[in-house]
Amino acid sequence: MIKEEEIQHLAELARIEISAGQKGKLARDLEEILAYFDVLKEVNTEDVQLMTGGSRDKNVFRDDNYEKSEFNTQKTINAFPEKESGFLKVPPVFE
Repeated sequence: MIKEEEIQHLAELARIEISAGQKGKLARDLEEILAYFDVLKEVNTEDVQLMTGGSRDKNVFRDDNYEKSEFNTQKTINAFPEKESGFLKVPPVFE
């Protein structure tokens, strides 16, 4: 069972605010998702060939081109809430 404190911790990591009612619904939804992994564990994958992921072909939709990218590094850095000694400061993931 997922505790309300765990939901609150996840919300803080994601930097989102959720109401008490949303916490209950989110806990139930996460429990259903995690329960589905138990169903998946029962699937016989003995004769299934392993995949290394993704397509081996070149991306046919677009060429990677950094200059055309809308990503703006300085804008992202300026929007970050905390910085320390030139680094972006984030809360610890593991304590």
